[in-house]
Amino acid sequence: MTKLIHGVWLKLATLKPQVGEPRDDILIILSAGVGAAAAVYYWRRTRARQLAEEVAQELSKVTWPTKQEVTNSTTVVIVTTAVATVFFALMDRFWSFITNFVYGI
Repeated sequence: MTKLIHGVWLKLATLKPQVGEPRDDILIILSAGVGAAAAVYYWRRTRARQLAEEVAQELSKVTWPTKQEVTNSTTVVIVTTAVATVFFALMDRFWSFITNFVYGI
């Protein structure tokens, strides 16, 4: 949000130089205000609030993996990637050798 307001402010400053350059303290306050206004607007809408509550309920039902499961899965991915990298590098060298041999390079 801050980047959006910063961009609008820069555009306004190019059109009206008396506005001046964007100041970080004002940008943060404006961004917080716009964010709070958006939150209040959507919270007051019944359908948006229902959807947010449904998402929260569904997330509470999720079975999150343990640290050990994440560590094991990450290890499997890293090892598999390393093995595939070595395999494809060796295949590349082999076919490069065969190609050079056939073409007599």
